[in-house]
Amino acid sequence: QVYRDALKVEDAHMAAVLGMKQFKGDAKDAVPDLIAMFQQGGPGGYYAPEALGAIPEAEPALLAALKDPNERVKAGAART
Repeated sequence: QVYRDALKVEDAHMAAVLGMKQFKGDAKDAVPDLIAMFQQGGPGGYYAPEALGAIPEAEPALLAALKDPNERVKAGAART
């Protein structure tokens, strides 16, 4: 929950995203927040695919992102 709360603080985005990567499946509740951050961009959004790639429940969202019209989103999903 601490990392999910940190996703709401812009200066803590990157640290929160990278922290969630370590929790893998235990971070499944944060998938919607990570997807939103990923789509918005910025430093946290750049690293969000790494955390999402470590969360098995995020696979459908990452597969959908490969078809996103935004090239940055597609490229981020492809990095995972």
